[in-house]
Amino acid sequence: MKKCINKLSLVFVLVYFSYQVSAQFTLTSDDIATPWESYKAILLTDTIDIPSGDTGSNVTWDFSDLTVSTDSLDIKFLVPSGTNYNSQFNNSDQVEMTGKNSYRFYSLSTSDYVMDGLVNDSNIVIPYSDPEIIYQFPMSFGSEFTDDFKANFIIQSLNTYRSGSTIVKCDAYGTLYLPNDTLTNVLRIKFHQVHKDSSYVFATPYEIKYDFTTYAWYSENYKYPVLKMTNFITAADLVAKDTAKTLYQLSFSEISTGVEKSENKFDFKCFAILGGFNVSFKSNQISTADIEVINGLGQVIYKAKIGEDQLHFINIEKPGIYFVRGQVGETIEIRKLIIY
Repeated sequence: MKKCINKLSLVFVLVYFSYQVSAQFTLTSDDIATPWESYKAILLTDTIDIPSGDTGSNVTWDFSDLTVSTDSLDIKFLVPSGTNYNSQFNNSDQVEMTGKNSYRFYSLSTSDYVMDGLVNDSNIVIPYSDPEIIYQFPMSFGSEFTDDFKANFIIQSLNTYRSGSTIVKCDAYGTLYLPNDTLTNVLRIKFHQVHKDSSYVFATPYEIKYDFTTYAWYSENYKYPVLKMTNFITAADLVAKDTAKTLYQLSFSEISTGVEKSENKFDFKCFAILGGFNVSFKSNQISTADIEVINGLGQVIYKAKIGEDQLHFINIEKPGIYFVRGQVGETIEIRKLIIY
């Protein structure tokens, strides 16, 4: 049997359409993107020979010489009911949509961020019977864990079984130089994922193995990695396949730059109490904020305009998952709350 091995490398920087003031941080559930947030990944030219950089404390990573391309990728976060796959992932509470046809379904809690499955751009639905833990909170320099995951799905009428494991480690922190920006107190997390998809073709076992190593740089200014570098290898048994073309469409030759940073400091607070939520905010520029409450179906059930330093109570009668959206000027913050 002939094996086809393809190596590709990718890095991208994400433009996030909300900005907050930066500080040294430990990654928690509050630093993860939530529904109705949007990003744009600006791709770079070929970076196969670009190294991932050093590990350890007070590291300097210099990617300032990379060339920014004109290609970009839109990334949106939704609720599952906003897709056609809500019934397959009814335990998930949010979805990452990349491009037009690729979805990853997640469950977010204060203790972890778990991927429940995905739908790829070929419309193949892959629900995980044993979900994959992406983060265990809190995460800081030196944090490390290993997690196994499994899935059963159908591809081209074949029952396919996926099994794999992921090692996640916060291996460095320091200063990150990008073509159009410099970020300090950046935390880098390394993900090493190995998995295989197994099936039978006319009683002959068929297996594809995948080996991913991803480095992701996190800044408190953004709720998504500001830079990602992924190297992966795929090996297909049976017949040589031109997998490079398909994988290349899903792996982006990198990077990009940010939008102009707002000087508005928006401190948005929201917490659940008996019968609803209490909401308040502070801003150094604007004295009123627009508030919306969205239910788990994506419906806006409440709107209000509140004043600065006022404690505003929102009455919620039905138990469930809710998202409270606060906006001051062009700055938007979203909080996920649960009413029991």
